[in-house]
Amino acid sequence: MNFTLVLATPRSGSTMLAGDIRMIGGLGRPKEHFLKLLRAEEPSTPADIMARLRDVGADSDTSPTLGVKVMVGYAPRVAAMLTGETHSPRRAMSEIIKWARAEFDAVNIVALRRRAIFEQALSHAKALETGVWHDTGEKEISGSQSRNFADTDEMNYHILQKSSQLIKQNQTLSNLVKMLGDDCLSLEYEDIAADEAGCEAALRAHASKMGLTPGDGTISRNLQKLVSPEEAEAKRESFRQYMNARLFDQG
Repeated sequence: MNFTLVLATPRSGSTMLAGDIRMIGGLGRPKEHFLKLLRAEEPSTPADIMARLRDVGADSDTSPTLGVKVMVGYAPRVAAMLTGETHSPRRAMSEIIKWARAEFDAVNIVALRRRAIFEQALSHAKALETGVWHDTGEKEISGSQSRNFADTDEMNYHILQKSSQLIKQNQTLSNLVKMLGDDCLSLEYEDIAADEAGCEAALRAHASKMGLTPGDGTISRNLQKLVSPEEAEAKRESFRQYMNARLFDQG
């Protein structure tokens, strides 16, 4: 049995990437399958973990590959579940990879980051505000989190807090990518969003190099941006004014 592991940060395009991987076929179904185990009242045993992955981690009944997606922020909790030990986020991701390599014949690691941190934080704020986390054009997919911001300042404060968190998480992921070298396919949202065919080619080439056999499916995306370019520019200007007022005009 093989394994695809996607490592990412929130609102980095990981849902789009996971859909790409699933549509290619043969590379698993990398969603956040560990979350249900983390939320369980009773601790998960190794047998529970593998049963969960076999139940939901394959893209078909005959697929030889399981897949999972892990966010940097809760990687320490996943590592603790798998190993019984507590680690920093970077060490936790290393421990997850170590576990995967011990459990599976071949491991396909894909890391996704986003260069535009403000847009990433804004996307998170927008999802919280609307309760819509993904839009396929035909269906809006709601999340378990929502928040009503009292005013523009409160939203800007959230964006500031989330940006700081994302900068740290992206740096943690960058450090891991450097350590893994060619064993990890490093992708950035801006590149794969603009080049669907290039993303598919990169995913196929890396999976093959790692010993997996990609299927014959083709990527066809339908996810829509939650924030239009016009709204993003308006929010960007509002955030600039918010920061200028607090960093330079107060005294």
